[in-house]
Amino acid sequence: MIVQTVVARAGRWQGWLAAGVLALAGCTSPGGGAGALGGTQWADVPGAAAKRAFEIADFYRCATVGAPRLTADGSLAVFGLRRYELAAGKSWSELWAVRTDGSGLRQLTAGRTNDTDPQVAPDGRSVAFLSARSGATQLWTMPLDGGEPRQLTFSALGIGSFAWSPDGKHMAATVELWPECGLDEACNGRIAKGLEGKLQVRVADELLYRHWTSWHQGKRTHIVLGDAASGALVRDLTPGEFDAPAFSLGGRGFAWSPDGKELCFVSNHDAEQASSTNSDLWVVPTDGSASARNLTDANDGWDGGPLYSPDGKWIAFQSQATPGYESDLKRLALYERASGAVRYLTERGGFDDMVEDMRWTPDSRELVFQAENHGRNPLYRIGVGGGEPALVLRHGFIAGWELGARGEVVYAHRRVGETTELCVASGETRRALTNFNAAVVSEVDIRPAQELWLEGADGRKVHTFVVTPHGFDPSKRYPLVLNVHGGPQSQWTDAFRGDWQVYPGKGYVVAFCNPAGSTGYGQDFTDAITGEWGGRPFDDLTAHVGIALDGDGDRCLLV
Repeated sequence: MIVQTVVARAGRWQGWLAAGVLALAGCTSPGGGAGALGGTQWADVPGAAAKRAFEIADFYRCATVGAPRLTADGSLAVFGLRRYELAAGKSWSELWAVRTDGSGLRQLTAGRTNDTDPQVAPDGRSVAFLSARSGATQLWTMPLDGGEPRQLTFSALGIGSFAWSPDGKHMAATVELWPECGLDEACNGRIAKGLEGKLQVRVADELLYRHWTSWHQGKRTHIVLGDAASGALVRDLTPGEFDAPAFSLGGRGFAWSPDGKELCFVSNHDAEQASSTNSDLWVVPTDGSASARNLTDANDGWDGGPLYSPDGKWIAFQSQATPGYESDLKRLALYERASGAVRYLTERGGFDDMVEDMRWTPDSRELVFQAENHGRNPLYRIGVGGGEPALVLRHGFIAGWELGARGEVVYAHRRVGETTELCVASGETRRALTNFNAAVVSEVDIRPAQELWLEGADGRKVHTFVVTPHGFDPSKRYPLVLNVHGGPQSQWTDAFRGDWQVYPGKGYVVAFCNPAGSTGYGQDFTDAITGEWGGRPFDDLTAHVGIALDGDGDRCLLV
C-alpha cells in the first residue's frame, strides 16, 4: 500500500494536521450545501455503542462464502467457505451444502485443504471440485448424500477450471502444457525437468511472457476432454500455440452445448498478443472430428463469456467493440447458431454499464444478466428480442449467483457493513440461507457506509461512500483516510472489506469515491480517464476532498 502525502486546504472535506493526525470537519451535503457532519444521516449506527471496535483479527474471524452451484431442480446449493487463521498466516476452503428453503445446512469436506469450485453433476447425485489435498490440483468427486471424497484425475499436468458435460459422462478441463507435447505426460515431463537446476535463465521472444508472477516458459493453457468415470484425459480439444481459454481475471472461458456435441471457448489468435484484446468465440466438436471455428472474427474487439441457451439456438456472450481497449463497454450479445447472425441487447446510448455475467431462463426466452452500476452489481432481465432491461435484484455486492428453476436467485451477498453470507431472493423477498459470521456480528461494531453525490472538477456528480468511526460523534473532528481505487477503470463497491472496518475501528473516517474513469456510471464516464490518468481523476479527487498543492501547511493522506 502506497501512502502519498499532499497538502490540504479547507473545502468539501476540511482537514487539518495536528500532532500528525488529520481531522475531518465538514463536507458538502447531498443537497449541495456545505455543513458539518451532523443531522440524521450522520448519526451513529443504532446499537453500535454496545459493541466493541473492529480489530484486524476480527476480519480474519469472518468466513467468506463463495459462489453457489445449484442442483438442476434448484432445491440444493453447494458452495465453498473460506476460513482464515491469522496467527498461522493460513487460509483454507471447505465445501458446504444447504437447501434453498434454508434447511439442511451441512459441511461436505473437512480438513485444512483448499477444496474449491464445486460443481453439481447433472444427475444431482454428486459434486465435483478442485483440490490440492494430494499435491497438484486435481479433480475430486463425492456423493451429495454423504461419503468420502474420491480423487478423479491423476494428471501430472494438474487441472485448472472444469465443467461437466450435460449428460455427466465427460468433463472439459483446462491444463497447462507445452503445445508440442499435447497430453503426452512424458514429453511434458522431459521439458519440465530440463528447466530444473541451480541456474535459472528465462528467455523471451515475445513481449507477453508473463502474467503477474506466472511465467509462460513456453506453456499454453488448453481445454481437454476427460472421462467422468475414470478421470482419464482423452483428447486435447484446443491444440496449437494459443491459450484456450485466453488469460482472464475471471469469467467463463468455455461452455458446453446442450447436446454435448460442441464446446464454445474464448481464444485470441492475433500474432501480437501483448497489444491485442481480440479474443473471439470459437467452437469445436467434442468428438475431435473437425478443427475449431471462429464465430466472432468480424469483431476486432474482445468477445468472451459464452453461454448456450437451453434450447441450443443461441450463444449469449459479452462483447467489446474497440480493439485494444480493455475497458471498452462490455455489451450483452447473442449469436444465432443457425444463421451466424450477431445482435446486441445492450449498447452505448442505451444500457451502457458493463455486463459482467448472465444466465438463461429455462424457456430460453430471456436472460438475467449482471452489470456494474453505481457501486453495486445488480441483476437485470431482458428478452432475446431486446428492449429495456428490468431490474431483478439490487442488494449490495453480489459475489456469485445462480438462477433457480422457478426464477429465484441464490447468491453470495455482502455490503460494507455486512459480512458475506449466502442468500436467496424471489420477487421482493430476500432471506439469508447461512449465518456463519453471527458471533462476530453480535460482538463487533461493523460500520455501514453512508453515500454522497458531490460535484466533481467539471461539474459532474461523483459518487462517494463514507464510513464513520466507532463511537462517532458528529460534533467532533476525526482523521480522514481517502482510499483511491486502481484499475484504473474500475469501481469501489458496497462490499465488506477489512481496511474499511479496521480504520474506523481505530477512529478514522474512511472515504472512497468513484472519480472520472470509474465503471458503473456510463461508458462516457469510464472513457473520461483515457489519456488523463493523472488528470481528470486527480481533479475529481482533489475537488472532492478540497486538496490543493498550495503549501498552506495542512496535509491529507491518500491511500
